[in-house]
Amino acid sequence: MAIETTTSHIKVEPVVNGGVEVKDEITKAKDSVTTIFKVAQAYLIANPGAYN
Repeated sequence: MAIETTTSHIKVEPVVNGGVEVKDEITKAKDSVTTIFKVAQAYLIANPGAYN
């Protein structure tokens, strides 16, 4: 068993010179969620009875 995909919805605002600015908070939040899913996946693989 493996978590194959996750999705996130992030709202960004346009900047004056075009494009968008991605703030460090968004990057940190994405990395944090990825870590949480990897830890949960590792736990469930090691403990298959935990989710039955």
